[in-house]
Amino acid sequence: MARSSLSPRLLRLAADIARKSPVSLDDLPYTEHFDRLLRAFCSRSGFAATANEFWLYLVGARKRGLVGRRQQAGQDNARH
Repeated sequence: MARSSLSPRLLRLAADIARKSPVSLDDLPYTEHFDRLLRAFCSRSGFAATANEFWLYLVGARKRGLVGRRQQAGQDNARH
């Protein structure tokens, strides 16, 4: 799947799922928690994504600033 072919709707969904996770994106691969998030993504999207496809959506969401350090920093600042 080419990066440019990532669905904006699925990118937002992946970001929403990732933001609710207590585990950082960098710590997710090859964990049971990743598998749970993948199942949630597939259930909510209706898209039978592979682990690799879901990872591409997570990384794509982080690159677009939808989730990750920049997003978390903004949330942390809003709490103070």
